[in-house]
Amino acid sequence: MPNWCENDLEVSGDEPLVRDFLAFAWSGERALDFNRFVPYPSEFAELDRVAEAWRDAHPEKSVFSGPTDGFNSGGFEWCVEHWGTKWNARRAARGGVTVRGVTATVLVRFDTPWRPPLPVISAAARRFPSLAFDLRWYERGMQVQGRYRCRGEEVLCDLEWEYFGHRGG
Repeated sequence: MPNWCENDLEVSGDEPLVRDFLAFAWSGERALDFNRFVPYPSEFAELDRVAEAWRDAHPEKSVFSGPTDGFNSGGFEWCVEHWGTKWNARRAARGGVTVRGVTATVLVRFDTPWRPPLPVISAAARRFPSLAFDLRWYERGMQVQGRYRCRGEEVLCDLEWEYFGHRGG
């Protein structure tokens, strides 16, 4: 069971572009799907599908007697390297778009295991270079929090410091 890192991502810029970001980030039931920005490799996804189908067909057998899934065949390492964390966003929810003057802003809150998904946020900023991305994250178990801001290719802030609050877990 991992420690959960709470993430608050504020995305701001021209309203149509903020709405384009939200539409792109949404996948099925996920308000934020890392695969939309940094896709999980198909070779791992296929191994995951095969292993899951085998487990569904053989519920009485140990998962260790069936085929190995993609996550345990290099997918874990890939996720940590390319997403910054081992799993996709969990409990993602977004607020409404607010507009002040000419700037629209939306807040997307989500959890990740152990660490924030900095590579995913960077990929989103590259895909939507006119938008500003401001991630504040909290991981209580390791008593650390941070802030990561970027726009396009430029990282404007990447800070981490000790944390003693009630967020993250």
